[in-house]
Amino acid sequence: MNIRESYTADIVRDTARDKSLSLKQKLTLHLEERKKEPAASPRNLNKYLPFVFIAEVTIVWYYGTCQAIPLLYADFGQEVTLIIQSVCTFMAFQVVLNWWCVFSVSSAYDPQRHGTYFEFLDRQAKTTSQNTTPFDSQNTVNGAEGTTIGSTSGSPARVPYWSWRYCTLCDQPRPPRCHHCKLCNTCSLKRDHHCYFSRNCIGYRNLRHYTVMMFWSWVSSVVSFVHALPFIFMEVLPSAGHVDMLPLVAFFRWIFGYAHFRVGIVILGTWMLALFVIFTTFMLFEIVRCIIRGKTSFEIDNKIKISDTRSVSGKLNAAFGDFWLLNFLLPMHWRFHPEEDPVFWPTINQ
Repeated sequence: MNIRESYTADIVRDTARDKSLSLKQKLTLHLEERKKEPAASPRNLNKYLPFVFIAEVTIVWYYGTCQAIPLLYADFGQEVTLIIQSVCTFMAFQVVLNWWCVFSVSSAYDPQRHGTYFEFLDRQAKTTSQNTTPFDSQNTVNGAEGTTIGSTSGSPARVPYWSWRYCTLCDQPRPPRCHHCKLCNTCSLKRDHHCYFSRNCIGYRNLRHYTVMMFWSWVSSVVSFVHALPFIFMEVLPSAGHVDMLPLVAFFRWIFGYAHFRVGIVILGTWMLALFVIFTTFMLFEIVRCIIRGKTSFEIDNKIKISDTRSVSGKLNAAFGDFWLLNFLLPMHWRFHPEEDPVFWPTINQ
């Protein structure tokens, strides 16, 4: 989020708190500020991309299972067709189910549930006296005091990264690796990034669901793209020209009555599938790299030197909980919690 968007968010927040304005005046000022936002602003992307994601999954599932598969596997018998349709339906179900989990499972920091800064100081004093502190306690105390002047993000140039920081928006100290998101309006534990497709931050509790969603999205995208190409050559091209294969050409030709709706939607969906294969491949690689290294994408991108002392299996359990492979069949956050302390971080060394 750039400076202008941050300034606009602060204005909207101050307007909402202004008791001298009536509700109608507040709504009017709020709408005026929203009209100034560009169409591709983070707030608008956060609002509409979840619908685009679900629409893409639904359209690809329908045309894949109900149109392409019966045509492509007509010579293999009805049983084979039903099996492949069932597999594709299962993959689409996994994508939507884990998308819902990413959307609904929050990684927000709750002091009453996760522990406060004063509890951290008590524990830090005990570990310091035993000479087993996992990182520099003096830097931690100085870092927490240094951020009380108002920074919500805690610039690494001013404050040691591995420290408690004061969030002026939440009006409370927050632990290391906990960052504030102005779109979610909360501080998220072990925040990795904000997912616009699910309208939620990826962090301590929903990292597993995001990983599983990306995995099944990648698998289903590859399978769908492999089936979409022969379906287009066998069913679509005979009734359309080669120029219709260009992005949006067939779709606009359908709008003006020169092409069939199915031609436009299938070709547009295939191009979106190609882009989605690239996108999911990159995102799946990035999130797996973060889990294996025990870092967040923010820490990797900014080359923050920390190390997780756990083994690879321990890092997997930190993200998925026990029996982590079960998460790829059914969300297990309600049964197996992440084996990680998202506030005190005893396994992290600097």
